[in-house]
Amino acid sequence: MAKFEISDAVLNNIFLFLDRVKYEGLKENRALNEIMSVLTNPIKEENDK
Repeated sequence: MAKFEISDAVLNNIFLFLDRVKYEGLKENRALNEIMSVLTNPIKEENDK
């Protein structure tokens, strides 16, 4: 799995874009739900001690 670091500015731009896109059909709604789940639940990294 690839991991990316997304700045707050880029994340806000993604949300702006997704807010303007017209979604039709179950596949698009399912895709949007998956994208939003990933973007709103960042991976919590454990600090090595």
